Amino acid sequence: MYTQYGPGMTVTRGWHRLLVCACAAGLALAGCGDGDDSGQPEDDGAYQGPLAEFFGWENRWSEAGEVSEQERQRHYKIQDYIVTCMAEAGFEYEPEPFWADVQDLQEWSDPFMEVWKLREEDPEAFAREYGYGATTIDYSEAESGRPEPTPGPNELYRESLSPAAQEEYDKALWGEWEDVEVTPDGATPGPVYPGGCNNEAFEAIYGSPEDEQERFQALYEEWDALYQRIESDPRLAEAVRAWSDCMASAGYPDLEDLYGGENLVYERQSEAYGWDAGEPVVVTAEPEAEPDLAHTAAPEPSEPLELDPEVLAELREFELAVAWADYECREEHDVERIQREVQYEHEEQFIEDHRAELEAYRDWINEGEGAA
Repeated sequence: MYTQYGPGMTVTRGWHRLLVCACAAGLALAGCGDGDDSGQPEDDGAYQGPLAEFFGWENRWSEAGEVSEQERQRHYKIQDYIVTCMAEAGFEYEPEPFWADVQDLQEWSDPFMEVWKLREEDPEAFAREYGYGATTIDYSEAESGRPEPTPGPNELYRESLSPAAQEEYDKALWGEWEDVEVTPDGATPGPVYPGGCNNEAFEAIYGSPEDEQERFQALYEEWDALYQRIESDPRLAEAVRAWSDCMASAGYPDLEDLYGGENLVYERQSEAYGWDAGEPVVVTAEPEAEPDLAHTAAPEPSEPLELDPEVLAELREFELAVAWADYECREEHDVERIQREVQYEHEEQFIEDHRAELEAYRDWINEGEGAA
């Protein structure tokens, strides 16, 4: 089938790292939105922050088809690379279209797009109606309306091959995972990349993970320290303590960070569905016997697990209550404003202290190693 790349599928690993650092520090609400050019944190809406502005990244909701021309060009460079690579391996391959150029995707509209825009534009209304959006939204509605993917020439070509040739085709395109020796403490020596034309193409355009690690590890460590400083800033720490006390008064004690309320909901949801009681699935590279797929295959992700309606109703009521208390406590103690001010000051100083490294990193993100 045609590869359905989404807007975030081809974002470089580096920028993803920056965003993860911010969100891991509890700054998702303050640092994963957009801002203005006034030099001060915004009063309304989601806040982007100086670092996000420095990298020219926008997180605004846009209409389907409004995509970066640079990303489109990179996509087709990757596809051209795969064509050559697969030909060298003895297989045919046609460039897959960019996700925004697929007519079926252009005509399909996510029914929940407006819901998530509401979370950015009117957090109060979102909290009242949807809580955190964990149990209050029926995502199967979106999946049921999504058009069936049209088999593309690569899928049809693969199906025309013998089973043995299909296996070789898959190895050439996607690579093959190597066995990794697990240490006594359960850790592995490091990430193992499977190779294959698809992965080689991404590395050629965006740079390899090893190169990224070697060139920017010191900067990543500074980023980690930055968000630790933001999180531990006395102003923000005091605001979080006040928020936590407020949540305790509302009946939700012992919440240590701003994700505490949301985590309560997900924990309750996990208990209701029995996700936390399941046995881990062990997959071996070379099974001793042919598995019975009818009994061992996992359900399709689009198939929702069903709860008793009363249990689901109670779960949703719990989510709405926690989320509304969360919103009110944030408002009462001005948490968002304090977050923004603290983040702004620390990130501005970080840019001043590391401008040369950040500019080099921005160039690496925007241009991509091997993109020429």
